[in-house]
Amino acid sequence: MIYKNILILIYILISQVHAQNESEYVIFTTSGYEVAAEMIAKLHREDVEENYQLTTDIV
Repeated sequence: MIYKNILILIYILISQVHAQNESEYVIFTTSGYEVAAEMIAKLHREDVEENYQLTTDIV
């Protein structure tokens, strides 16, 4: 339960920081999944119609 609370707190703090740069989609990941996160970010940034593209940040 404490881990869940810590993750929620980290999410709140980080989301406030990233809200300042107008991110529409934030991906929280570890270095082990960085390649997958980049693929998802590229999908939202380039591989969808322009009207549906999202500004993506990886944390």
